[in-house]
Amino acid sequence: MDPKPVRAQREKDLKTLVALAVLDDDEDKLVSHMLDFLDDMDGAFTFFAQRKRGSILDLDPGQQIGRWEANVRFNQQMDREPGLYAEMVRHPRYMMAWFTQEATGLPIAGFLAKVKEVRFVEEEPGLHWLLLPACHRGCESVKSEAADACIMCGQPRAYASSNSKAVEGLTTALDRIHAVDDWLVRSLDTSRAARDLVMKDPTQAFAQASQTLFGESPEKLFGIHATRLVQDTDSIIYSIRLADHTGKRAAETIRVMEPAALSA
Repeated sequence: MDPKPVRAQREKDLKTLVALAVLDDDEDKLVSHMLDFLDDMDGAFTFFAQRKRGSILDLDPGQQIGRWEANVRFNQQMDREPGLYAEMVRHPRYMMAWFTQEATGLPIAGFLAKVKEVRFVEEEPGLHWLLLPACHRGCESVKSEAADACIMCGQPRAYASSNSKAVEGLTTALDRIHAVDDWLVRSLDTSRAARDLVMKDPTQAFAQASQTLFGESPEKLFGIHATRLVQDTDSIIYSIRLADHTGKRAAETIRVMEPAALSA
């Protein structure tokens, strides 16, 4: 890892702590925060020093990917390496800091300074977890060419269009499920009714979005009969163990709605 961005991120985080302490006029709070941060770094260095593998996502040199693709790649690695899954269960925060650094270039220290807890939740056939992301300012530390989402957390910055061009090229159930999730998340900022439905009944919200995008229920498309909601906060991020959802219809037979039908 390049020490220059790590040092720059630490300097920024320490200055933030000092500024907060000055505003609060609380020297003890500043010392406590600094000790917590140093303890965190000690724990992280110990953990990473014990790992023999130097890479998790196996990206090409200089390649950067967003949160969704990073999670998919990490899930694929867990399928191949049971030991990696065991590490994620025991140390989700350190593991997510690692693969976020690989995916985005965000220093591990910067991730740990912002994200105080990573909760690892697991899907199962028929049960889907819908994630509502929160931006943790990763885009302040790393740059992305993608203008529609934060490179660190994947939070969308534009409303999702419900036209066939947006979904017709998706060939796997996993990609289609993510398209439904993405459409729902993007809808929250533009529709109070959509937000209320997602928060109160995520199963129904997911079913309606699936019908809108693909013209079929999630039970038929993916075998999903229940959707649960998890929501990032300023200090908590969720990581999802993806299930192999297989519906009653084969992926190649899924019908994409025509533009006229979607706009009706």
